[in-house]
Amino acid sequence: LEWQDAERRPEVADIWSSPGIGGRSRLLCRGRFVAGPPDVDRRYTTFALGAILFHVTFFMVACGDFLWRSHRWVLLSTVCCATLTLIMFFVTAFSDPGIIPRPALQLLVPGLQEATAAAIGLKDKRGGRREDLL
Repeated sequence: LEWQDAERRPEVADIWSSPGIGGRSRLLCRGRFVAGPPDVDRRYTTFALGAILFHVTFFMVACGDFLWRSHRWVLLSTVCCATLTLIMFFVTAFSDPGIIPRPALQLLVPGLQEATAAAIGLKDKRGGRREDLL
């Protein structure tokens, strides 16, 4: 494997796209953002973002002028809520969904097997039985 001779320790994002190692999800910005498979995720993300922006734009066009003249605080709070909605949308759309790395990937990245066991509550447990998980 080409990363075995590298100077720095490999990260999950470095070897995620190797055949048989990672899944269909995409790791963006060196693993800081996780997105689903491009053929599926792009459609759902675009539809959800379009639905949010359509309704916010419609409200601003239909009511913005009236609210600016009579109740500015309502319009400003609506803009704040719309901004928070968009921020939370992007945080949710591109955050880690809790992917448990495949066993091959856990063996390739030093320390990943221990970190995975700790994250799912199996640190210092034998595992493999249902009683160990409950």
